[in-house]
Amino acid sequence: MVLFQVDTLPFTGFLIIIVILVLVIVFLFINIFRRTRETQTLHEQIIATNRGLEMVVDVRTKKLRQASKAISESIDYASLLQRNLLPTLHLLDEQIGEVAVIWQPKDVVGGDYYWSGQIGTKQVLVAMDCTGHGVSGVLMTMIAHSALEQIQSHQDALVNKGKPEPIATRILHLLHDSVYRLLHQSKFNHKLNGIDAGVIVMADDRQELEFAGAHMDMFSISPDGLAQRHKGDKFSLGYGSTVLPSLQNHKFDIDPGHIFALTTDGLLSQPGSEKAIGFGYQRFVNTLNQTKATSPASIAKCIMRQLGEWQGPETRRDDVLLIMFQPRPYS
Repeated sequence: MVLFQVDTLPFTGFLIIIVILVLVIVFLFINIFRRTRETQTLHEQIIATNRGLEMVVDVRTKKLRQASKAISESIDYASLLQRNLLPTLHLLDEQIGEVAVIWQPKDVVGGDYYWSGQIGTKQVLVAMDCTGHGVSGVLMTMIAHSALEQIQSHQDALVNKGKPEPIATRILHLLHDSVYRLLHQSKFNHKLNGIDAGVIVMADDRQELEFAGAHMDMFSISPDGLAQRHKGDKFSLGYGSTVLPSLQNHKFDIDPGHIFALTTDGLLSQPGSEKAIGFGYQRFVNTLNQTKATSPASIAKCIMRQLGEWQGPETRRDDVLLIMFQPRPYS
């Protein structure tokens, strides 16, 4: 009897390979499953984190919007207060004559300011450029306004007692003393704040005008159309010196048709788009000389048109104040 023996070795090897492949597939499946679960978990964590961040961002955005709204409302209210403290054109016309005012804060509020009042029989007009612009500027203008109101009240009381009416330089000295005192300035205080100012004092009969300037000039246009610059002193008010040096008091006879102007350096120092230099004193005087306009309002518009053309797309750098006035003849 012949027996056939089956060789099981190849079969066994094949079976082993199959088992290994199955184990590898199972391992890969388990690994893929685990990684999928980890990825899904990570994705869920990322989604949860994003939602949390979105909630935090939403809350903070809401708070920022509320804070921005509160700040904007406060600045708008400060602007309203500042505008209400400015003398009206009607009052200026009554006190001085024909007046045109260009008042353009760089921001909603600014550090350029003007004040008008009567001391004794004299009409007083003050143009000011206070340190800073925006919120810091408006705070300085409030201080200047308060100081001038106190000066007016005190000097008026002295005049009523028989004392002489103050001249323009005297008002600058008093304003310096008030600002220096109110801000607790000293030569040791390095965070100094101050004011550039021009003071006009006009007699009640409108025959004579006085001017004194602290880092501010006055301009005049004679009845025959000649424009001139009248320089103030090179000192500012309120800084670290308790006593100002001697200031110059300029006197002018007022002829019919005479026009005068005060402006802050925001206009004169504004760089042009083509040339990175300021508008300048000479260009300002040339504009006054070349204009055919004859009224304060039309001359002011001419100057601002020239400034706009000079400035072009260049950003406005500072507050702008321009006051032009033609004293009304005494009647």
